[in-house]
Parts: sequence; structure tokens; C-alpha cells
Amino acid sequence: MPPLPLDDAINEVLNVHLSPFLPVAPGGLPNNTVQIFEAKRRGVGLGDRRGSDTRFGVTVSALRGIQLDGVARFELWDTTPDAVNTSIDAVQANVLGAAASLRSMGFLRLALGDSAPAEHVSALNAWRRTAELPFLYEYRARDSDDADSFIVRIPNRTDLEERDGPNSSLEILSGAMQRWDNERAPSLILRPNGGPRALRLSGLDAMAFLNGIPGGAVTLERGVSGATGAPVLHATLDSFLSAIADGSNPQLQAIVTLPSTAAFLAALGPAGAPFELGDWDTNLIRDLYVPHSRRFDTPVTLRSGRDFLAIRHDAPAFAAPAVLYLRLQADHLRAGR
Repeated sequence: MPPLPLDDAINEVLNVHLSPFLPVAPGGLPNNTVQIFEAKRRGVGLGDRRGSDTRFGVTVSALRGIQLDGVARFELWDTTPDAVNTSIDAVQANVLGAAASLRSMGFLRLALGDSAPAEHVSALNAWRRTAELPFLYEYRARDSDDADSFIVRIPNRTDLEERDGPNSSLEILSGAMQRWDNERAPSLILRPNGGPRALRLSGLDAMAFLNGIPGGAVTLERGVSGATGAPVLHATLDSFLSAIADGSNPQLQAIVTLPSTAAFLAALGPAGAPFELGDWDTNLIRDLYVPHSRRFDTPVTLRSGRDFLAIRHDAPAFAAPAVLYLRLQADHLRAGR
């Protein structure tokens, strides 16, 4: 992972945070400016890493940062010494007055420094004055760790010493997470692994890069393999989840179909904060994923190896470059619960 560029931190300090404090110089005089007079880089953690950002328990990016230990210098112009002194005093007061806000934006230390007396510049018949502002600033950035996707399917090969031999086999292992894109959209089917433990489902998460396409219909089904009779048809996701939830008489066979992938995401709930991951549509711009999450008001329990919950797309793949990650929040229950 390459080090974070110091120029980005300097640009953020000057152009984002400090430049708004500059007043407009009177007409005909040089522009008022703020510049970094001196700067020293300080690291934040190993490899400039300060933590991880997660969505629904999945790491989506590394939180990185560097500290900039420096001095900013304001240079103001006006037509009289009193006017330029008043302007400098106002800038210093405004900066200190915004200290709490600046601290939340990354300024760990902020103080007033040296301020030279007003200086007359005869060539312009104007007065100039400078004031220094020592600071310690933490520049914060995100990095996807060069990841282009989440790991959803894992190839598992048996008899590794006899690759492609008659006794070798390859299976694709997938858990409670599945990926749909314009190459394939396999169903996400979850059931207990067998044995005495039931599987409790407590929520459903989706992370979508739909790239402007609505996507095809999405069907959710709660069922029992080998059972007779048709599943109960529901009109909304809310009705479906309420019917199959734990209680005195949950529906063991139920189904609901949302008319589009976009409608399915809307039914999950409001969109969360977007994040960048990969470049699936190869336009040299990082793809922007939008997360949605639905916590079940009452859990849904799959008690036997025949019970299942499935989420299916009505086509084998999306019609255009797009990606959707699905994940069911699930945990096994001990026997007797």
C-alpha cells in the first residue's frame, strides 16, 4: 500500500479549511492568501493505517491517515494600516472561534503564532500584514486495499496431490453471502447444515452497484424440501417476513416476488452511506456501492435440513454491468433452543 501523498493533506488544509477565512482584498490590491510556511509529516499507525471501515460486518475499506505538523501564514492587504490590522484581528478571531468545528475536521492542535507589524508597500501604495497559525492536522483517507470485490465463493479441491486425476473433485463453497452480476446471478439458498442445530436468521443485507439499471424481479421463498402444496403468496416483503417469523404458527411455505432489483432494495429500507469498491464496468472510475439493511423484527428459524430460505433472481445474470451482494444474517442455535 503506497504512502499517502503529503500534497493531498496540504491541499485540504489550505483550500478546504483555511481559505474560507480570507476576506476579499480591496479592488486593485493583490489577493489575500494563506500558505503553508513550514510542514512536517507524521505517520498514523503502521502503513498510515488507522482502522477499518465496515458495512454489515464486512470490511469495505482501510481507514488511513497522516498528520501534518506545520505553520500556515495568512497574508492580507488593505489601503491603510488600521484596515489591515482590523482584517488580521478578524481572521484570527474567526479561526479561534471555529476551533471546535475545525477540531472535528481533523485539527488536533491550533494556536495563534507570530504576527508581524503592518508593512507599507510603496509600489502599490498599500499596506500588508502577515499572521502565522501553528497547527497539527490529521488528514484522513479511505483505501479499498486494492480489493475489487468481496470473497463470496471459495473453490475447494479434494485430492490436491492428484490434481485433475480420477479421484479429484472441485466444489464451490458459499455461505450466507452471494454475488449477482452481469455474468451470473446464482440463488442464495440457506439451510441448516444438518445435525441437531437449527439456523436462526435475523436480517438481510444488500450492497448494490446497479449502475443505473433496475434489474429483474427478485423472489424470496421460505420452504421445506419435498413438502406438498403450494407456498402462500405474499404481496409485500413486510407481509412475507411477518408470516414466516418465529411464533406460534409460522408459515413454513411462503413466497414473495418484488418486480425489480431496485424495488427489492427499496423494500429493505433506506440506503446507507455509499462506499467505493473495484471497477466492474471498467470505466477507470471506482464503483460506488450503496448498502441497504433489513433487521427482522422477529427472527426466522430453519429447524431441519429440509427447511430453507432462498433469494432468487428471475434471470441468469444482469442485463448490463452491475453487481449486487446479498447476505443473510444467520447463526446456529444449540440443541433444545
